[in-house]
Amino acid sequence: GEALSEMTEERLRSYGIPGGPAIKLMKKIEGLGGGSGSSSVAAEPEHSSKRARLDAITLQEGDGAELECVLWSAEDPYVKTQQLALSGLGKEDRLLYLREEAQDLWGFMDGVVSGEQQTTGGETACMGLIIGPPGTGKSTLAWTWACAKAAASARRVFWLHFRGGQCAVQLAHAKAAGCVFGSAAELRTDVLDGGVVDDADTVIIDGITTANYDAWSQALCVWRSHDNTNARRAFLVTSAQLV
Repeated sequence: GEALSEMTEERLRSYGIPGGPAIKLMKKIEGLGGGSGSSSVAAEPEHSSKRARLDAITLQEGDGAELECVLWSAEDPYVKTQQLALSGLGKEDRLLYLREEAQDLWGFMDGVVSGEQQTTGGETACMGLIIGPPGTGKSTLAWTWACAKAAASARRVFWLHFRGGQCAVQLAHAKAAGCVFGSAAELRTDVLDGGVVDDADTVIIDGITTANYDAWSQALCVWRSHDNTNARRAFLVTSAQLV
């Protein structure tokens, strides 16, 4: 990882989170493959009321689409995406080839979640920034990682996507459930600011832009500040040159 610019760190410090900025890592990836190059609105129907939308992403026992534990190795580096239609990234699942850059990205995300990934200042990294050109597979790889974590561990992951459409998906207990929102602001107000993600261990936000970076990163800092166990982790996925 690389330290973010001083200007970005100063903005994060102004949010008043103890211990300095919450986002201090940047992971640049290029040429990963597997990206669709375009985005489509999630397949879930848009719900007519706030309560119905929030109910749709609240997983109960037995609800949601099935997720499988993803295993890969150097001998078999191919992994199929799961429930991609829910993510806003495409309508059909695809096969990913986890070449070195892709494995490096997953290792980076694992390191942030486990607490092993440190900032340049030696602090435990709690948020990661994934940057790369459009169509390089950043989002698809992050989604596949989230599905694998929800299927193989007790982690509860929230996926928020707003590039070509706004959707929220909860991934937990080897299940996935999601719905479409009318705007990114509505998604942030109802899901992140509204406390729906308070039970989540990990939040991944896909589609960050220079225009909304400050608002979303500040909201994530507030979400993390409510965690007494220091177990919450977050990732921002973007094609924008934020730093």
